[in-house]
Order: sequence, then C-alpha cells, then structure tokens
Amino acid sequence: MLIVFANSNAQFFSALEQNKIYKTFLDTSSKNKRVLKFLLPYFTLDPQTSVAFGFNMNFIFKTDTLNSRASNVYFNSSYSLKKQLSLLITHTVFSKNENWLFKGRINYLDFPLTVYQIGNRTQPESAEIIYSQGFLWYQKILRTIAPSVFLGLQYRIYFMQNIHSQYSTAWFETTKPLGYSDFLISGLGLNLRFDNRNNTQTTTKGLFLDVSLYDYQKSWGSEYNFGTLDVDFRYFRPLFKNKKPIWAFWSYQSYSYGQVVWQELPQTGLFGTTRGYVKGRYRDDYFLAFENELRFPLFWRFWGVSFLGISTVQKNKVFPKKWNPSGGLGLRFLLKNKEQIFTGIDFAWGVQQNKGIYMRLGQAF
Repeated sequence: MLIVFANSNAQFFSALEQNKIYKTFLDTSSKNKRVLKFLLPYFTLDPQTSVAFGFNMNFIFKTDTLNSRASNVYFNSSYSLKKQLSLLITHTVFSKNENWLFKGRINYLDFPLTVYQIGNRTQPESAEIIYSQGFLWYQKILRTIAPSVFLGLQYRIYFMQNIHSQYSTAWFETTKPLGYSDFLISGLGLNLRFDNRNNTQTTTKGLFLDVSLYDYQKSWGSEYNFGTLDVDFRYFRPLFKNKKPIWAFWSYQSYSYGQVVWQELPQTGLFGTTRGYVKGRYRDDYFLAFENELRFPLFWRFWGVSFLGISTVQKNKVFPKKWNPSGGLGLRFLLKNKEQIFTGIDFAWGVQQNKGIYMRLGQAF
C-alpha cells in the first residue's frame, strides 16, 4: 500500500511540474537560462502595518557561469490598510570572477510609523503614530582582496519630511528628539565582508560576516554628526550527511554614537531581524539579536522552518538586563530546484502582544 501510494504521488507531482499553469506562475524561468524572473504576490500582517499587500519581482542572473555566484535585482511594492506605501529596489551584483561586488538599495516610504519611545522597557500603551515621507539610498562598491573577502566604500543618504505626531501632547511632540522636524543625513563609510556561502539566495553551507561603518558629517551634507557600526554574522550547515535538514544561525549587532536622530537609533526589525517584533518596537544606542532557524524537508517541494531568537536594546556601555524572546513556524515552497529559490510564509510571536505574519520571496536570511 505504501509503495503504491508513494508511486501515485510521484506520478502526480511529475505531471504537475509539466503543467503549463505551474510552469507559468510558479516555475518561471526565461528563455535565457542565465536569467530567472519571478513575480509573486506579497502579504504581511503586523501591528505596524496591519495588513499590507503588493508584489515582489526578482531577477536572478550570473555574470559568468563558472566563477561567480548568482546576482539579483529585487523589486517590492506594498500598500497597507493604514495607508502606508513602500517602493523598494535592491541589487546584489557579482562581477565576472567575483572581482567586484555591488550592493545597493533605493526605498521610498509614505509611511505612518508606530513609535514606542526609546528604551527596552517601553509599554504598548506608549504607542503613537508618526506621519512622514522618506527616501533612502545607499550604494556599496567592494573589491575582492582575498578569497571570499571583500573590502570597499559605501555611501548612504536618508531624509524624512512632513514629520508630525497624531497627538500634540504625546512623547514625540513634547520631548522633540533629534530629527523631530525634517532631517537629512549623509554618510560615507567602509565595508568589510567575508562571504563563502554556497548560495546567496538560499544558503545550505557557509559563513557570512559583514562589518559596516558609517560616519555622518555636515561636511558631506548631513545635518547631524554621528556614526554607526553594524556587525552581521551568519552561519549555515547541514545537520546530517544527506545535507538535510539545515541549521542556520544569525547574529546582528548595531552600535551608534554622537547626534543620532531618533529614526536612526539601533532598533528591532533591522533588515528582517526579530520576526515577531515590528521595526522600531524597541530602540536605543545599542541593538543585539540572535536567531536560530531549522529548515527541514516535508514532502515534494515543501519545506518547514522553525525559529527561536532573543534580542535587546540598551544604552551604550550598559550590559543588557532585559531580553525579548521571539519564535515561530514557517512553510516554504521550492520554486526552482537547481537554484534553490523558495517562497514562503512565517508566523512569529514575541512578548507584550507582539506577533506577525510574513510572506516573502526567498529565505528570512
């Protein structure tokens, strides 16, 4: 009975993969085998945005087929029921033989934010809505200096305008933190990266370390003088010889010093960290997060994920005393087997009524 059931399932999935609808909407690839194109719906649910929806588009390609990993250009547009609009374009491009790495981001935001003041013990009742429009652009240009090691320069500019709170007597309007009114920051920096991951889209083995330093000065257009240091560490390895399941570990640290505007303070939600907590739920001079994720096959092209993490924010030079746990479960669907490209959904929970649903193209990290 089991053999017959397994054979019938295999025949069903084999027939499904040959179906024109499947090939068109799920297993989408261009006639040029060096370029893959994906267009998928986007959906998320968290206290910051309520329900947000839109679409993702991802172009994946190689500058050479033998000596470089896959590059990608990613576009996302989303609009929420709280009238929050976000347009995003990112790119990670390896040159031929990976002699150069170009990484950048352009982001437009017309985005009412829920702000919970500053610190690690802010209460849900302290939330207030801050209205603004913003634009962010950064570009990194890195050169290979040793096997898997890149070093280079980076530039970042970010401005917000029309900033105001829904309450004239609440914390934001009465305290007037740095950047209370319109602000513009402009920073130059250095970026050091070690990256020997076997696949930047879905890593099953390897190590990633990125150290990013920005210096924002009035001499290059910034309205405030301050600095930031970010350390991003990731490690991946199969747990068994058959290369399944995969253990993934992520640690992210962010430091700030000087005249740091409120929106630039290290905070939860940086680059997808701390699933279960909205961006900015906790913010202060120093942010630290750890996350473990287990990725395991279920059946056919479906995988499951489970994850646990902790995070904290603190004043500089103060040892963290309060940690915020988070965890959740997710489901993945393998769109392209050879390139290991997934889409999926995560359900995550934190503390103090924090939770979220995240739908994405690719892995969380």
